[in-house]
Amino acid sequence: MSRIRKGALVLLVGFSLANMSGCGRQPPQPTYLWIDAVANWERISSPAVILDICERAHRAGFTGLLVDVKPITGEVLYPSKVAPRMTEWKGAVSPGGFDYLNDFVRLGHENKLQVLAVVNVFAGGHRRFKKGIVYSNYPDWQAVAYTPDGLRPMSELEGVEAVFLQPSRRTVQEHELAILDEIVRHYPVDGVVLNRVQYSGLETDFSESSRSAFQYFLGHKVEHWPQDVYTYDHGRRVAGPLYRDWLLFRASVIHDFVKEARDRVKAARPRALFGVYAGAWYPQSPTTGLNWASRAAPRIYPWPDSSFRRTAVADLLDLLVSGLYYEHLEPSELPPGMPGELRGWYAIDSAADSVKAVVAGACSVYGGLLLSQFRQQPKKLQRAVEICRTKLDGVMLFDLVYVEELGWWKQVRTVLHRRSRD
Repeated sequence: MSRIRKGALVLLVGFSLANMSGCGRQPPQPTYLWIDAVANWERISSPAVILDICERAHRAGFTGLLVDVKPITGEVLYPSKVAPRMTEWKGAVSPGGFDYLNDFVRLGHENKLQVLAVVNVFAGGHRRFKKGIVYSNYPDWQAVAYTPDGLRPMSELEGVEAVFLQPSRRTVQEHELAILDEIVRHYPVDGVVLNRVQYSGLETDFSESSRSAFQYFLGHKVEHWPQDVYTYDHGRRVAGPLYRDWLLFRASVIHDFVKEARDRVKAARPRALFGVYAGAWYPQSPTTGLNWASRAAPRIYPWPDSSFRRTAVADLLDLLVSGLYYEHLEPSELPPGMPGELRGWYAIDSAADSVKAVVAGACSVYGGLLLSQFRQQPKKLQRAVEICRTKLDGVMLFDLVYVEELGWWKQVRTVLHRRSRD
C-alpha cells in the first residue's frame, strides 16, 4: 500500500473514531429565553430593538425564543382577523408600523434562533388594569367563581390578576383554536406553546355553560348546583357527591382541547413543535384540570385509576416547559417540617427528577428557571442550569425583562457557555 493511501486510511479511521467516541461537535442543548408580552411592552418598540434582542440572545448561547404573542388580556400582538390587537399597555402606546410576531420570527431566524409563539389560552383580562376581551369584547365569556359568598364573575374577585375564560364553552374554544390556526398558517414559527391552558383554580368555572357541559358529561341533570360539587364550611371546601366527577370533567375538557389544538397546529404546520407550559407542582394539578402527566406515568393524581389516566396530555406534546420556580436547589435546603411527598417537588433538583418521572419520556422537558430568584445569589444560577441540562432535556430562562433589568447578558452568557461538570 502506498504511503499516501496509508495516510488517507489513518485520517479516515481517526475521524470515524472521533465521531464514535462523541468527540465530534454536538448540537447545543435547547436553551430558550421567554419574552413576556406585557413585562417587555415598553422595551420592545421597533424592529431595531427586536434585532438587538435576537443578536444578544444568540451571542449569549440561547438556541430559541418563546415569544408571548397573546398575553393575559386575550389580545394579540400581530394583525389578526380573529382577536383584537393590543396597541397600548399602562399608557404606553405601540408606535405601530411593524408586525411584532413577524419581526421576531424573521430576525430570530436570521440569528439562528428557533422562535416559538406562546399563547395564553384561557386568559382574557387583567383585573388590576381592567383591560382585555372580557372588559371590551366578550364579558359573558369570563369564568364564574364559586366562593363562600356565592357565585361571582371572576373580574369581581379580590386578589386576582388574570381573569380566566370558560374552558368548556365551545365558542371560547373555537376562538382560541382559530388564533392558533391563524398563527401557524400565516407565520413560519418553529412551534407554539400553550400557557394557561387550564382552569384558574378549584373555584372556577361555575358558569351556566359549564353547568350544561357538566350535565352532558354526566348524562343527567345536577339537582343541586353547585352544592353537589362541594359546599363551604367556615370557608373550607367540603366535597359533595359529584366532586370526583367534577374533577374528571374539568381534566377531560382540558385534555380534549389540547388534543384538538395539537391536531390544528400539526395540520397546518406538520413540523411545528407543539408544547405546553405548566408549573412543576404536579400534585396540585387537579385544581387546574391540566393533567400534564403521561398515561404511562407510574402515578396519576388524584387517583391511580383508568378514568383519570385518560386525561393525561404529555403524550400529545412535543415539549413541556416545566416551571421550576423554587427558591431552593436541593431538598436538603427545604424546611424540616415539610411532608416527604412535597419534598420531592419543592426544590429544583428533586423537582426535575419528579417531573421526568411523571412525563415518563412522552415528550421533551425543559426546566424553567425564574431569573429574579437568583438576583441576590447569581452563582446559584449556574448550578440550576446544570441541573436542568443534566436531568432534563434543556432549560428555559424567564424572562427577558430580568436579563435587562439586572444587566445580566454577560452573566447569562457565562452560565450558558460553561460546560456542565458532568
